[in-house]
Amino acid sequence: MLLGQLALEASRPNDAVDLLQKAIRIFVSIEANTGEADAQSLLAVCGAALGDVPLRDRARARAAKLRLAITSRLEVYPVDIVLAQLAAGPERPAAIARLRDIAADAERRHWPSWSLEAKLAAWQLMTLDSDADGAVFGRALKDQARRGGFGRVLALLNQPPPAAQRPVPTS
Repeated sequence: MLLGQLALEASRPNDAVDLLQKAIRIFVSIEANTGEADAQSLLAVCGAALGDVPLRDRARARAAKLRLAITSRLEVYPVDIVLAQLAAGPERPAAIARLRDIAADAERRHWPSWSLEAKLAAWQLMTLDSDADGAVFGRALKDQARRGGFGRVLALLNQPPPAAQRPVPTS
């Protein structure tokens, strides 16, 4: 699954699909619903990046269904963050607010990496809509990532938003 996520971040969604589908088969075989939910949410991002609406929607629906059974806050963050990243058009302001709530909750729990992941996703959505707060938010996020030594977040802040977040038809 991690290799799939890395392929996705490197703008190689076709490779990511193959890797994530392998991970999903393993998670299903061992009945690891949390792992499958994580992998399905990433697969939905791949579908969006590829413009494959059926793949995106199937994986998104499966991840959302599995997410309902996840009770651990720490385990639900990855799914919630990725599903929020798929917000399009009029859904984006609510998704940004949700991501900011996740970030604040993670900070209260002293989980800085999840807070930064949620903030990064929020910033990426903000930049898609040229949100005026996006630049200020991005600078604060960059400072926080630098102070915490989160080089991956810093690198992603210097890239355009993932293709998966760009507008994709909803049907």
